[in-house]
Amino acid sequence: ISILDNVIKVWRVYPFVQEALAPLMSFFCAHLPLHMTMIKTNLCVAFQDHATATYSVVMYNLRDRSK
Repeated sequence: ISILDNVIKVWRVYPFVQEALAPLMSFFCAHLPLHMTMIKTNLCVAFQDHATATYSVVMYNLRDRSK
């Protein structure tokens, strides 16, 4: 049995320090994320709902943490 986690966690990477990862934000998604990509400060997430055969794309601004 596999339990799917619908929480996306975004981490900031500091490559030149000892503690290189710092949590930036996390958010819950109603559907399982299918694809993710970054465009500058925007996180784009694609979702697919198998029950209704619908697709959606949501853009999250990581600078001001808005959708």
